[in-house]
Amino acid sequence: MNTTTVSRVSRTHVEPAASERADDAVEAACARVAPSWPLDRFIAVNPFWGLIDAPLPTVAAKLRALSGAELLMPRAFYRDAYRRGALRDEHLRAALEATGSRESLADLRALLNDDAPPATPRARVVDVVDAARDLGRAPSWRGFVVQSVSQFCAAYFDEGQATFGPARDGGLYASWRRFAVVDRSPSLRMGASEYRGVARELPATARELVATALAALGVHERDRADYLWSLLLDVNGWASWCAYRRWTARLGGGDDDAIADLLAVRLAWEWLLVRRGGEAVARRWAIAMAAWPEVDAAAAAARPRDWLLQTAMEVAWRDPVLRDLPRGFGAQRPAAPAAQAVFCIDVRSEVLRRAVESVTPSVQTLGFAGFFGVPIAYQPLGATAARPQLPGLLAPRLRAVDVGLGSRDAERRALRLGLRSSARSFKTDALSSFSFVEAMGLTYAVELLRSSLGLGDRAAVDRAASRAGRRASATQARRHRRGRPARRRRALRPRARDAPGHEPHPRLRPRRAARRPRERDPQQPHAAGLDCGACCGQTGEVNARPRRRS
Repeated sequence: MNTTTVSRVSRTHVEPAASERADDAVEAACARVAPSWPLDRFIAVNPFWGLIDAPLPTVAAKLRALSGAELLMPRAFYRDAYRRGALRDEHLRAALEATGSRESLADLRALLNDDAPPATPRARVVDVVDAARDLGRAPSWRGFVVQSVSQFCAAYFDEGQATFGPARDGGLYASWRRFAVVDRSPSLRMGASEYRGVARELPATARELVATALAALGVHERDRADYLWSLLLDVNGWASWCAYRRWTARLGGGDDDAIADLLAVRLAWEWLLVRRGGEAVARRWAIAMAAWPEVDAAAAAARPRDWLLQTAMEVAWRDPVLRDLPRGFGAQRPAAPAAQAVFCIDVRSEVLRRAVESVTPSVQTLGFAGFFGVPIAYQPLGATAARPQLPGLLAPRLRAVDVGLGSRDAERRALRLGLRSSARSFKTDALSSFSFVEAMGLTYAVELLRSSLGLGDRAAVDRAASRAGRRASATQARRHRRGRPARRRRALRPRARDAPGHEPHPRLRPRRAARRPRERDPQQPHAAGLDCGACCGQTGEVNARPRRRS
């Protein structure tokens, strides 16, 4: 690769076949990113579900080479467990036997006394450029690029919190390209005065940018998928969010290109830095790519025996469980239980279920999916949006809406929600916030004074915040009924429709759910993570709302 190639990248002609091969690399890289659900419908997700076709040690070596991430604990963790007796020779022997390893017990003991070598991941262009900078006195390009991309994504994907945001027509890459032309932060913070001029020459589409940049950067086709994946790992949080958007879009029969656009944005920075650095950076970049096979080999050879230690730790945890498990089969249950309590089969409910059984043996506990097999999205009375009430891996087939009250009730609640949104905007808007302080500031005077002087019990404040977080989960499912008399609340009932505007189906009513707890008391403020994953982070209250007589 030479300077001429880099400087004329935007004018490089890419053959259609080369573009298709670049598309394949993009698809392979994006498929390795697991989606992450939003907090209001948070569910646990295997972060490596795009890699289940490979053994875990192979995945660990790949991540170590591409990002420096470790899937194994530090050896100090296993060493401490061995010293405490939680990990013993019998467990080490069991690991050797289970894996058929030729290592000896003495080898594993010796391994415990050594620390693993630090990870040295593949270098990308940002790393090559930073290697020639005095990072003690100047900011790193890698940190700047990650922050810049993340801040733009935060603005682009904002869903109503910000008053202003970038134009979203054309998709993420097109929006970022328009912003890059006027962005002065590279010039002011990194001294890249030519940035905006170079940004004007970027290809118009994400697909063209990826094909052109990969060819100009000289990335071999066999390395492209891994290289692009490593760029997504730099902004893995936003990549996971884009993967979620694609997942939900495909569930509905559509698609979403945000993750491919995000990859193009991150790749554009690689090309911009090579072009800016000229022949010197291009030469160092070529050397860095030539070293990738050695980096991969070193990552694969770094900790293969550590998996024996991990297997031994799993044996140490598993053996007591297997030893005690049969005792549960002999437990005596009352012929006529005093009560039956149905818990969700989500693992977060298992702790509560076992606690109930331990303190009240006369109560029989049962398990059932928290969404009760009802594939709905729920639109509260007066709201314009619906939230899913089913496992996140599925798409809702029906939309449940509240009926039972007149149209005036829905209009009043919609008005109340609009006024609440307007008040929040008045409080936070860049212009009206000053008027808000002058008009309402005295009402906060005491609290501001106490905070400024450091008065009050900080622990008490934290406890109050924690209690507020716990109450938030309990009230979330009932917010759509707030502000109405009890008689009107009792009149509400869910009806299901195929789509807005269709005739309603009979009321959804799983007969198993005769009663539901009126209150929930999560143990942490992070309420969404404590609600059932089967309900996409919701409580399942709508799915199981009791049938009411007319």
